[in-house]
Amino acid sequence: MDLGIFEWTFIITNIFGTYIIYKFMMVFFRRDNVNKTIEGITYALYCLIIAFLFLYLKIPIVMLGANLLMLFGLTFNYQSNMLKRILSIVFISIIFLCIEMIIVVITGAVDITIIQESRFQSVYGLILIKVVSYMVALLMNNFKSVRQGRKIPGYYWFCIFFIPTISLYLLLLIFSGNFDDMHLIWSMLGVLFINFSVFYLYDSLSKVFAENADKRVIQAQNRYYKKQMSVMQSSLKSTRALKHDMNNHLMAITSLATKYNTDGIIEYLSEITNVQDSYGEFISTGIAALDSVVNFKMQEAMRSGAVISTDILVPDQMQISAFDLTTILGNLLDNAIDGTKTLVEDRKIGIQIHCSKGQLFIHVKNTFDGSLVVQEGNLITTNKDEANHGFGIENIKRSVEKYKGIFDYEVEGREFVASVILYIPSL
Repeated sequence: MDLGIFEWTFIITNIFGTYIIYKFMMVFFRRDNVNKTIEGITYALYCLIIAFLFLYLKIPIVMLGANLLMLFGLTFNYQSNMLKRILSIVFISIIFLCIEMIIVVITGAVDITIIQESRFQSVYGLILIKVVSYMVALLMNNFKSVRQGRKIPGYYWFCIFFIPTISLYLLLLIFSGNFDDMHLIWSMLGVLFINFSVFYLYDSLSKVFAENADKRVIQAQNRYYKKQMSVMQSSLKSTRALKHDMNNHLMAITSLATKYNTDGIIEYLSEITNVQDSYGEFISTGIAALDSVVNFKMQEAMRSGAVISTDILVPDQMQISAFDLTTILGNLLDNAIDGTKTLVEDRKIGIQIHCSKGQLFIHVKNTFDGSLVVQEGNLITTNKDEANHGFGIENIKRSVEKYKGIFDYEVEGREFVASVILYIPSL
């Protein structure tokens, strides 16, 4: 087929349009663990298929359907849940439809139909559509909370999802109706404004839930510090009592030694040691956040009947914020404790923390019943209170990313092992 200036303009602007689609995707998704080769190939295929459909069909309803399917396919380049994938393509499609139809009416003044070949032939209109779309994509990229992937409870999702979906249906009705140009433009602007408002509310909700999650971490951190202070005070009191009675203890040990009563000496020394250990101080590294979280959580684990083992060797100072350390350790230990509670017996938790050559290694393992709920590679909470639970893994990942680190987990039989590697500057 012979290609005119309009067709060549579309082919060229379609390449730019594919990049605009990528920018819109970045509004909703993060590029964590993205296979860049596959990502590039999928966007290239999108560009080619859209160009082919435009050159050989030019039927709006076919273009819309193909766009929705291919946009949905592009979302699988990024880690997310199904609701967010669907919502993102509905938002993107509505924005493109509104922009295109407003500019088509302004520049082309053509009759609108969704089942017949488009008669729009404005070169300037094609360029203007892409320029305006790019500006909108840049504007929406300023909203960062949506991209962070903050989990939103289902009943909020319904409200957020309902309006864009109905808007898409209304757009199809408007396209198939007979409206004059001004009514059509105002209708498109109205739909666009409504969906921008919903998007703004979606971003605001994501931000609120992120802030609430941070507040919960701070509140938990304060509880840990309070408990750690109590442990330290009790330990100090115990030490002072031992110091006060040291002469008496030494006389008792001397008396046992003169009688060659080694068993009695061992038993007596054991009692002194138990006095020191009876206040729940599992570790004492000198790092307040680390000590407080581990001591607090391990006491909770012991009350539930878990057997604890620790292997912690770190310097007394590390370049990691107390907030992030509390977030990572608190959530890892919470998940470990919850995992052991699925068992009636054989409850075990092991903590291993080492620091070497600017790397902090954290391994937390626990026994559990062997049952996991995983969706698209992400662990899903089994707690019925979804509004206040299910944020743990997300919070861990968010803190780990600050240090360009790695979070991973594996299952070995009935043992769950969570591993974190953080890259921290050397002191």
